[in-house]
Amino acid sequence: MIVDIILSGLPIGCIYAFVALGFSLIFSSVRLLHLAQGELIMVGAYAGLLFSTVYQFPTAPLLLAACLSVAILAVIIERVIYRPIMYSHASNRIICTLAVGIILRNLIPVLGGTRPQNLPPAILGGEPLMLGARAIVPAYYWTIIISCLVMVALTALLLKTKVGLAIRATAYNRKISDLMGINTGSMLSLSFFIGGALAGIGGILAGKILFINPGMGFGVGIKGFIAAVLGGWGSLPGAVVGGLGLGLIENWVAGFISSGYKDAITFLVLVFFLIFRPQGIFGHKDQVRS
Repeated sequence: MIVDIILSGLPIGCIYAFVALGFSLIFSSVRLLHLAQGELIMVGAYAGLLFSTVYQFPTAPLLLAACLSVAILAVIIERVIYRPIMYSHASNRIICTLAVGIILRNLIPVLGGTRPQNLPPAILGGEPLMLGARAIVPAYYWTIIISCLVMVALTALLLKTKVGLAIRATAYNRKISDLMGINTGSMLSLSFFIGGALAGIGGILAGKILFINPGMGFGVGIKGFIAAVLGGWGSLPGAVVGGLGLGLIENWVAGFISSGYKDAITFLVLVFFLIFRPQGIFGHKDQVRS
């Protein structure tokens, strides 16, 4: 029973981790609570549906196409909508991201319909992976494999390259980075590009495990937000741990108690962290005070 909960909880947790990574990356770089990140996951899922059904893209090109499509959309949103209000009051910026999410959620039914759909069987397909007497469906193990590869690549980009150093310097102090010759405007756009790329890949994975519908972004976005809080705002390892932990908690509740209580207990865990450890697992107390 416990093994089944882990095997079914990890793929869901990986999707939450993708959303939480986008939240944390953009927050650490721009100090912006990007509440439209879940809707970008939804856009990625619909982009995957379009490319796979209309243009018959196989899995690898589909991931690349969805990744680039959502990344470019994220940069356009940052340049056109967020950049002009970057130095306005924090509440105005948060409301703006919420408005962008609502706009995306209401545009998709016009373009893609409201009927719940799923990606074609050939996407992330293959033979079940046998683990003893248990069979792991292809969508589950591909989600775990792709998530691990993306997270390793993101870590290498941020920690081992000059571009990653520039992103981290911009996140630490934008004014000093400007004085050091870093194009902080480009770094901000690059942060949104990476966040959008994560949402595009996450949308393909979510579209294979969950049903694709206009409301999926809100639900996944809320869970990704909680995962980012649990892990610690701005912490990429925390976003991964928070997402995986949240997926396991949900499946444990559904398996041992009832699926009807999993959302309530998830938010109960969130309240517990906000009271007793508001900085999250990997956060620091000074982040909460600032």
